[in-house]
Amino acid sequence: MKTKRYIPSLAIFAVAVSCLLHPSPGRADTVTEAVTIRTSNGAVLNSQVVNFATNQLKLNGATLEATFPRLAGSYSDPTWITGLAWSKIASHPTTLSGYGITDAVANTITVNGHALSGNVTVAFSELGSKPTTLSGYGITDAVANTITVNGHALSGNVTVAFSELGSKPTTLSGYGITDAVPSSRTVNGHALSSNATVALSELGGVSISGFSLASGQQLTWNGSNWTNSFVVLPSIPAVLDDLDDVVISAPAEGDLLAFDSGMSIWTNVPPGGGASAWGGITGTLSAQADLQAALDTKPTATLDTDGTLAANSDTAVASQKAVRTYVDAAVPVIIGGFISIGADTVAANATSDLTFTVSGAVEGDVVAIGLDPAILAGSNCDKLTWLPFCSAPDTVVVRVHNTDQSSPASFGAGVIKAKVLK
Repeated sequence: MKTKRYIPSLAIFAVAVSCLLHPSPGRADTVTEAVTIRTSNGAVLNSQVVNFATNQLKLNGATLEATFPRLAGSYSDPTWITGLAWSKIASHPTTLSGYGITDAVANTITVNGHALSGNVTVAFSELGSKPTTLSGYGITDAVANTITVNGHALSGNVTVAFSELGSKPTTLSGYGITDAVPSSRTVNGHALSSNATVALSELGGVSISGFSLASGQQLTWNGSNWTNSFVVLPSIPAVLDDLDDVVISAPAEGDLLAFDSGMSIWTNVPPGGGASAWGGITGTLSAQADLQAALDTKPTATLDTDGTLAANSDTAVASQKAVRTYVDAAVPVIIGGFISIGADTVAANATSDLTFTVSGAVEGDVVAIGLDPAILAGSNCDKLTWLPFCSAPDTVVVRVHNTDQSSPASFGAGVIKAKVLK
C-alpha cells in the first residue's frame, strides 16, 4: 500500500505568516521571529523564517524579502513608513500656513506695488527714498558738481575762456604748432620779431653802390648782378631828315615821302612825281581853283530829282531829296507801342482780348508782337494762341485763345510789345 504524501498549500503558509506578523490585539507578547517548517513523511521539505527584528524573510536560509513592517501592537505608529509617493497622500494643504511653513514669502506680498503672484520688474522711478548724491549711491568714479574748473562750478555747463587758462605756454613749440614761422626766423637778416623792411640793396643778386646813388638811375644786369647805373638813351632826331635812311631835299607843301628802292632811302617827292594831270586840267594841289570850278559844273548836267527814279539811268545821279522820297515810299514805316498786363486765366475753349493804343495804326496794318518770358510761365500756357491785329485807328488788339477743350490755361504778368508796319 502506497503512502499518501500531504504537501501544505502556500495559502496555509501565508495565513501562518500573517498571524505571526499581525498578532491579535490586546496581546502583550512580542513575536520576534516566526519559523515555518514543511515536512512530508517526516522529511523536511523547506523552512521559512520571518525575523521581525531585521524585517527579513528567509527561505531555506536565503533572504527573500527585506521589508516587513514591525508593529508595536497597533497601526497608530507610522514611523515604519520610509517611502510614500506624494500622489498617494490625500487632502494635503494648499497654503504656506497649511504646511506650517514660516520661512517663505506669501504671493500676496507686494514690491513697490507689484504683487509677487508673478514676475516683478521694478522701475528706477518706482524706487523710494532714492539718494541724491554720488556718495549716496556709492559712486566713486564720477565728479561731484561741487568741483570747479577754473573757478566755474560743474553744476552747469562750463565755458573756460582762454584768458582763464593757467600756465599757458609762450612759444609755438609749447602749443605744439608746427605750421607757423617762429619770430627768430630772419628775412635778409631782419628778425621777424617785429615788422621788417628789406632794402633793394639787401636782395640777393643785387649790387648797389651807395656812393654813386643818384636820381634817374636804373638797375641794369652786368652779367652777374643787378647794379645801379645811368642808362644812356639814344638821341631822338629833331627832324625827319636826321634819320639815317631819310633824305629830304627842298620840301614843298603837298610833298609825299616815297621809298627809293634803288638807293634804299626815303625821300620827298611831289604828288605824281611832279606836275599833276587831271584830265585836261593841269596844276598843283596847292592851287586847284580851276579843278573845283570844273567839278562844280559837272553834276548839273546829270542830276536826277525824280523821287520815283523812273529813268533807271546808269549815268544820271539822283539828288538827296529824290533818294529820300524813293526810300520813304519803298521802305515801310514801323511804329510801336506796349502794354503791361497782369496774370490771368482763360477758360477752356474761350477767348480773351488785350487792347492797347499804338498811335498811327489803322485797320489792315501788319502787327507783330513780342512777349515777356514771364507771361509764358503760366499753367497750361502752351495751349494759348496770341493773334495781334489793328481793330480801329490807333488801336491794337491781342486776342488770346485757349485751344484746350477741357481745361483752363493761364498766363503770367509782363509786358507785350507791338510793332506796326505801315
